[in-house]
Amino acid sequence: MNEATRRLVCEEAVRVELTLTATAADLLTRYVDLLVRWGQRIRLTGSQDPSVLVQRHLVDALVAARAVAGIRGAGADIGSGGGIPGIPLGILLPDMRLFVVEANQRKSAFLRTAVHDLGLKAEVIGRRLEDASLPPLNLVCSRATWSPEQWLSRGVPLLRPSGQALVFGVRLEDLPPPPVGAELDRCVSYTLSDGTPRALGVYRVGSSR
Repeated sequence: MNEATRRLVCEEAVRVELTLTATAADLLTRYVDLLVRWGQRIRLTGSQDPSVLVQRHLVDALVAARAVAGIRGAGADIGSGGGIPGIPLGILLPDMRLFVVEANQRKSAFLRTAVHDLGLKAEVIGRRLEDASLPPLNLVCSRATWSPEQWLSRGVPLLRPSGQALVFGVRLEDLPPPPVGAELDRCVSYTLSDGTPRALGVYRVGSSR
């Protein structure tokens, strides 16, 4: 395990006010190590630098985990790519049954390796969203696959009543209005370690659809 990476993971968690157990810190570090190793063979993220992976990518998942802490039931990361935010959420929200949807077969092979090596309660679905069979979900997320508006139009219909959809943006004003049947439940404004602004919107489906 890369101790320098582990320190970065713990520092970022402290910075965004997320409490990590030692086990979670270890698993997140192992996940970043996997991204680095596999990233030398296939393109999973824009960088294979552990500090960039932690401070510009993993941090979004850390903020999301704090925003929906304690959630149970089924959750899905759609168009997961290298697994952010889905794999970290699977580590940090152990009571959630996670589905990771990624049509690219090389990336889905990486995701299956990560799920296996990290011992996560997760299923990797190597198909497009349109061809995936998913149960009604309590949580859906996607990062950098569609525009926020396009993602909400796809994600909200997957939710059960009171389910939540996560939308990542640059600023709070970038978050789109909720679609019919949903509401913007809460917003989280945060920054990367270099001061770059970020925003997370948590959209909730009404109690009746």
